[in-house]
Order: sequence, then C-alpha cells, then structure tokens
Amino acid sequence: MAFIVLGAAAAVAAVLQYRTVLRTLRPIEIPKGYRLNLGVFVNVAIASLGVVLTFHLYAHGPAL
Repeated sequence: MAFIVLGAAAAVAAVLQYRTVLRTLRPIEIPKGYRLNLGVFVNVAIASLGVVLTFHLYAHGPAL
C-alpha cells in the first residue's frame, strides 16, 4: 500500500510542478496543438485511482 500511496503522491507532485513550469512559459513558447491539460488529467486520474485502491485495500485487505 505504501507504493500505491507514493505513486499517487508522485502523480500529484508532477501535476503541481508541471503547472508551475507552464506558468513561466509565454504562449509563443508552447507548441501549436500541444494539449496543455492532458498530462494533468492523466496524473489526476492515476492519483485518484491510487487513493481509491488504497482505501479499498485498507478496508478489505488484499485478495488471495
């Protein structure tokens, strides 16, 4: 479970760092057609699934 929590925390940290770097860029520096929020969406989904899985395993234990 510790690795699941660590992975979810890493995904959240990646989103925060990405957003910080993105704010430093001017619009001209962002490639045309680059999807700004795709990485954010994927990482938030991974973090959310990690949290749900952690709660599930904590409540029910691992399936054997």
